[in-house]
Amino acid sequence: MCWGWMEELLFDEWRDLANSGGRPNKAAAGIIFEDQVVTGADGAHLRGYRAFSASVTAPDEQPAVLVAPGNAMLADQLYTVVAFFADRGRTSYVFDYRGYGDSDGSPYSTAIIEDYKRLLAFIRNVGHPRIAVYAMSFGGIVTLAALDDDAIRIDALVLDGVPSELPWIAMCPESLDPINNIGAAPEPTLVLSGSADPIVTPEQSSELRAAALKRHMQVQVLPGFSHPGLDESPRAEERLDIVFRFLN
Repeated sequence: MCWGWMEELLFDEWRDLANSGGRPNKAAAGIIFEDQVVTGADGAHLRGYRAFSASVTAPDEQPAVLVAPGNAMLADQLYTVVAFFADRGRTSYVFDYRGYGDSDGSPYSTAIIEDYKRLLAFIRNVGHPRIAVYAMSFGGIVTLAALDDDAIRIDALVLDGVPSELPWIAMCPESLDPINNIGAAPEPTLVLSGSADPIVTPEQSSELRAAALKRHMQVQVLPGFSHPGLDESPRAEERLDIVFRFLN
């Protein structure tokens, strides 16, 4: 969908950044991490996991949260995020993008968007009463593009550190710009920006926040916060608590 060689080059750089963060072992007190595999349209296996409290006997009956990573993140690096939601009564999912981590295939925008349609359909078919998405940075671009399909439905969405438009260097069509896809989001949507975000500055997401307000969605600029995933504790937990309180 984007300019071929440029898209390939950018994804290679993002994967290198993701890999530089390593693959931490997933462990959190009282939380079960369970491997998940979903098959893409081309047969590629999209691998990830879900997390839920060990005290829960029926995780399929809990509300669900899909965490959509940034483009320089691996699913294993987000285990504390899914554990945060799992500890608060949400069965939480996260998957590596195709070509990242344990997932098969080569990353390119069209396929990743189709993958997210499949992931959301998979989670819906599990039987959860409600499904929300916490989309970080690039994850928001992908999620909004996937929601543009009328067959895909979620109950709530948080867009965190998501730009209004893709950078010109990516040479992608305007149809991928979040500002053009925000209308596909559910009305219960929160758009977050960190005032100290060096990756996607508040200015770069200002048009997205304005468009969300026109649709009666909520917006918030978090004073002193960075890009999602870059905050140090306890600020990282404060950010997740804002997300959880909105979804709850």
